Amino acid sequence: MLPYYALVGIPLFYGLFKNINPIQQKKKANGEVIAFFLIFFFLLVLRDFIVGTDLVGYIYHFKRTTYLSWNKIFNMEDIEIGYWVLMKIVSFISDDFRALLIVIALICCIPTAYFYYKESDNGVISILLYLTATSIFPMAFSGLRQTVAIVFAIPAFYFVKNKKLILFVLTVFIASLFHKSAWIMLLLYPVYYFKLRTKHLSSVVAPLTALVFLFRNSIFDFLLKFVGEDYQDKYGSATETGAYTMIILIALFVVFSFVAIDEDNIDEETNGLRGILVLTLMLQIFASLNHVAMRFNYYFLLFLPITVTRALSKSNKLDKEIINVVKIVFVVFFTAYFFYDAYTGADTLSIYPYKSMFAN
Repeated sequence: MLPYYALVGIPLFYGLFKNINPIQQKKKANGEVIAFFLIFFFLLVLRDFIVGTDLVGYIYHFKRTTYLSWNKIFNMEDIEIGYWVLMKIVSFISDDFRALLIVIALICCIPTAYFYYKESDNGVISILLYLTATSIFPMAFSGLRQTVAIVFAIPAFYFVKNKKLILFVLTVFIASLFHKSAWIMLLLYPVYYFKLRTKHLSSVVAPLTALVFLFRNSIFDFLLKFVGEDYQDKYGSATETGAYTMIILIALFVVFSFVAIDEDNIDEETNGLRGILVLTLMLQIFASLNHVAMRFNYYFLLFLPITVTRALSKSNKLDKEIINVVKIVFVVFFTAYFFYDAYTGADTLSIYPYKSMFAN
């Protein structure tokens, strides 16, 4: 577990140093974000192949790629074509599966590090929420295809923000070549520009959330008709999973983002991120029916760590001392939660304890 202690501890100590150093306090630079993703990159690259449940299957497909022609690559149907092409390109460099891990780790870490470094108003809290509240962290060790697809949500977000509709749709299309679930990112555009205000929390968000929760079985069955037969086979019928903790947590974040932010000072981007957070809550409800349904929510959960820090920094309604206490509570709680879950959680993707390639 020592690598995970370093992953969390080093950025935390950097953030603490920044907060007590008068010179560093004047800088907005989120150096802790860079430190975190640099360590994360090496953990992804240097792990043993038993760290990540799905790696065995990915190794098999990569070995197949080395002797398949381009003609056969473009006619493969068991995996999305974008991932086949990526594997084929990497196979020209090396037939070692670790070369593919390096490429995907770069694809995962560089854009996400840039996004959190640039957009987060509190690097430490964003890191901790990325580890605990998005489920993207464990996915990066196992689900290589969707890990690549999720990263496309970042340029998609900027294209939405700058109203580049054609480039946005093209980005979503490319992401879908790695994982078909990426088509759900099309919701980013309308949700980002939906104007939500404090009054809408009780008049729109709360009633809509209640309706989605009450009729989640019927809605889930209806939506499955549009995702294709292969996904219907994977998802199966709706069954209770008991996954309500994350629903409650995201609901609390949604309430905080409405209650704390001063509507007179909210900018369009923060309002758009808040709209995405509301959508995240709606989609998370379906995780209570099927764990795999959460795969559709990864593209939007990526923005949660940014939205929460924006709400904290724009909480003009609350006293600064209260906000500082909230920040401390966030850091302590989510740090403890990460390690508690690491030691006692289900670990369905087999990432705990960490085992490096040098272990044997």
